Amino acid sequence: MIPDWDSYPAQCLFGFDFGGEFGQTKSFEFFLPEVVLYEDMCLAYNLAVLSKYESKPGSVDKIRSKTFKLHLHTAILSSFYFVEAYLNGIAFDFYFRMKGDRQLSQEEIDKLGEYDSERGRERWVSFRDKMLQYPKIVLGGLKDPPLTEINCPEMKILVSEARALRDSLVHNSPKFELEVVGGKRQLIGKKSQVDNRCKDGRCHNDRRRRRRLCKEA
Repeated sequence: MIPDWDSYPAQCLFGFDFGGEFGQTKSFEFFLPEVVLYEDMCLAYNLAVLSKYESKPGSVDKIRSKTFKLHLHTAILSSFYFVEAYLNGIAFDFYFRMKGDRQLSQEEIDKLGEYDSERGRERWVSFRDKMLQYPKIVLGGLKDPPLTEINCPEMKILVSEARALRDSLVHNSPKFELEVVGGKRQLIGKKSQVDNRCKDGRCHNDRRRRRRLCKEA
């Protein structure tokens, strides 16, 4: 028997050491995916700080430089993995526990489960919409989301600068991107935002970044 079973989040994973391989005194352990990813994020960030490397003129340690950038990239990606896992966990646990106790609209149920009930298939909810809508649904009775880019600076960073860095890592591509310049959509050649913003370990806007205008779309 697992004591206080109802106190565990619905998304908990349980591990049992039946063979005594790990020499644990406890009969079982439980894991939350979002907590595991939070620990990954913290470890990656700490390693980035510990491995910080700034090259000097005429002397570049490529291994140290690449190690530092690796930890930076891992920290950026891990932060998104953690936040989305946390939001997904809240949505799942809330729906599992509140089912039948509170009346939810079909639209709310679909958002929590990332499902299209009309078409009978999955419908993914964007990262930004999860941050906006999941707290609103869970708290209930709110006209507007409690957290937005306006009242939460951390959220603004996640959906703007940090998201651009994350996308440049996950969807890295040399192809040109469409941007609105002077009211017209044009093809712009961009350098990697990771190279521009994370050279010294700080994520910032490089206003000196040079862009090459190729042609109008």
